[in-house]
Amino acid sequence: MGHFGLPGLGERANRWSPGADGPLGNAQMQDGRLKVVYDKATVQKAPSVPPGANTPLNAEQTAQLYAHYRMQSQQAPQSREELIRSEERLRVGTESQPAGKAVLCKNVVTENVHTTVPVEHDEVYVEREPITAADAGSVRADMGEAQQEMQLRAERPVVAKDRVPVERVRLAKNEVVEDRPIDEQVRHEEVAANIPEPSRRRR
Repeated sequence: MGHFGLPGLGERANRWSPGADGPLGNAQMQDGRLKVVYDKATVQKAPSVPPGANTPLNAEQTAQLYAHYRMQSQQAPQSREELIRSEERLRVGTESQPAGKAVLCKNVVTENVHTTVPVEHDEVYVEREPITAADAGSVRADMGEAQQEMQLRAERPVVAKDRVPVERVRLAKNEVVEDRPIDEQVRHEEVAANIPEPSRRRR
């Protein structure tokens, strides 16, 4: 891979790989010359490299170059050894399931009913009325057997049964929410660092 050097600036550390996002990232070729966005004084003060060097800049030279042109380094961060700590978390929900069946039915039950009802009846008694002398002439005095009848009346209880509707009965339900305790175990990982005493950070 070739490297660029800015014309007329000797062996300064201005060489950069083609297409890299460095000091030449916004450079343009005009009339066979490379035009950069920096002034001549800034380029002349750029860090130098040993004469005749025709190799890519190392990490230190690249860092110096970025610092001089006040650019942010695009180098990938160094990878770190790491562990991923995991844990279990309890997820509690509900599901609907059959809990039985309610059945509404009716049966015929016989029970004794005790009540009273007023009834009337005729009672007979003998009533005697003396005949006075004034009435004796109008009363016929017959001798012999005779009888007199009287029709008697009496009421008796009469029982009848009627079927009448008394109420409507149906099944209904309400949804009731109650708190039910849940006891379960969850696991989690713990990470402990075993660092030698000389390498521990002092706070």
